[in-house]
Amino acid sequence: MRDLTVIIPPLQSRYRRNRYPTAPHSPRNSATAQEPRVAGGFATPPAAAPPSRRPRHSEFSSSGGFTLTVALVVATFATTVTSCNERNDPTAAGPVVEVLTNSGSTRISVELAVSGEEITRGLMWRSSLPDGAGMLFVFAEDRPRSFWMKNTPLPLDIIFIGSHTADGRQGEASVVSVAADTTPYSQQSLPSQAPARYVLEVNAGFAARHGIGPGSRVKLPPLPQAQIP
Repeated sequence: MRDLTVIIPPLQSRYRRNRYPTAPHSPRNSATAQEPRVAGGFATPPAAAPPSRRPRHSEFSSSGGFTLTVALVVATFATTVTSCNERNDPTAAGPVVEVLTNSGSTRISVELAVSGEEITRGLMWRSSLPDGAGMLFVFAEDRPRSFWMKNTPLPLDIIFIGSHTADGRQGEASVVSVAADTTPYSQQSLPSQAPARYVLEVNAGFAARHGIGPGSRVKLPPLPQAQIP
């Protein structure tokens, strides 16, 4: 009959093992440590046990480590907030539209709406718009335009802009009409009073505060190719 030897592997624990394991258990060592040795009729006291090993203290104190952790968390949070703010304000460092009126020049940082999806969405569901910012809708040609306020919680001024000025100045356009202080969520049609190629949406009251109205000249930034007639 053959001798079968079964080797059972040690059980793996889910818990971390002791960082400083003790010496292997030895019956001889255990007996020596527990029983006094006899020499010449006198009991010899047991040898002193070696000092236990204790983990060294970290180079950083607990308070120092905590302070460092908090500093890293704060720095990460600040970076995240800055990034989120930049994403929530798409007009930051964007194209600028300049409107020239009798009272001076007004610069507006704009987000461009060029594709069909961008034009359809517009400022829908936006709960805020930075002061001095807006959205510029870019079309391929002058046509009668009509906008509404469906799904738009912000009251707006909708500025319709033709592709030419009345005196034919090169590189400039002109405002043909303004639908001022629109009603949020309204589905009423708001048409332009003349053909327009561009539409600029800003916060309600902005046009009146800066004297923007029909005839105001507009300098546009370099624009991408329009996708909608």
